[in-house]
Amino acid sequence: MHSNPTASAHCHKHKVRYAMKTSKILDEDTLNKIQISVIPESELYKHRMRENAILLIDSYLKKHNKAFLVRVTITYPQDYQEQPQPAHISQFAAKIIQHFSRKGYDPKYMWAREIASSPHHHYHFAIILNGNLIQHPAKVTSKAQELWGTTIGYEAKGLVNYDNSNMIKRDNFNFKESYIKSLTMLRYLTKALSKGQANDGLRDFGMSRLQ
Repeated sequence: MHSNPTASAHCHKHKVRYAMKTSKILDEDTLNKIQISVIPESELYKHRMRENAILLIDSYLKKHNKAFLVRVTITYPQDYQEQPQPAHISQFAAKIIQHFSRKGYDPKYMWAREIASSPHHHYHFAIILNGNLIQHPAKVTSKAQELWGTTIGYEAKGLVNYDNSNMIKRDNFNFKESYIKSLTMLRYLTKALSKGQANDGLRDFGMSRLQ
């Protein structure tokens, strides 16, 4: 007896149909593992984040033949006396985008907030830069630390920690592998959301506007 997929979907009371867009650059077979037909409604936000990660990489590679991605973790001091402000991450993002824009690096970003057992939440922040102009993550990490310190008004040494980085070269032999690695780096941000949500009305995610 054949099951009715439509009827099956309706049995999931809190699930919705969602077809994730695929990369226009990478072949569909490579990304078919992230195609989804029925997902929990509570997961829809994360799946849209993952879709946006694909769109962000694709849009960047349409403009540049090299994309350099760096991901860092941004924290508050353990003894931070003030209440962390939701504007902090937006102000930091604006500062770092302004800095690298002035250098002509065409920066794009994505961030996610993670709620942990520490006194304050922290952020996972990823930035994409023109790989023809920059190849060293240390330049990004040191500038991020400086700008986070000016944002929260605190000595930021040790508060911005390098996670990983990757270069995508559009016409390179290992393009597919490097694309997937960068996509995985961005998709890690969606996993951060699954580690706890405060339901405090603050934003958990932000990114550059897609063009």
